[in-house]
Amino acid sequence: MKKEKLLNSTFDNEKNKIQEIIDNFNTSPCYVSDATSSFEIQLIDVKKSFDLLSMELKKDLEQTKKNLSKFSITLFGRTRAGKSTLMEILTWAGNSIGLGA
Repeated sequence: MKKEKLLNSTFDNEKNKIQEIIDNFNTSPCYVSDATSSFEIQLIDVKKSFDLLSMELKKDLEQTKKNLSKFSITLFGRTRAGKSTLMEILTWAGNSIGLGA
């Protein structure tokens, strides 16, 4: 969660820098209508890409959390090696310790 916030903060900072560049170009004495408009469109596309990337990241993290909530563990080993004891420790079910064969 902390890394997600850091990444989103970085995206926001970069979008703000892009907006500053657009504002500077629009008020620059070197303003050339066609060139500046084209550059502004490109910068706006970059800002939109940051937004899309942020949304995709959030969606991927939510999906990963869902996937991690359901998993299986399989234990292999010889008889009386402690598989059931380990299962009992992990689940506290009370009925997983066997007698062995």
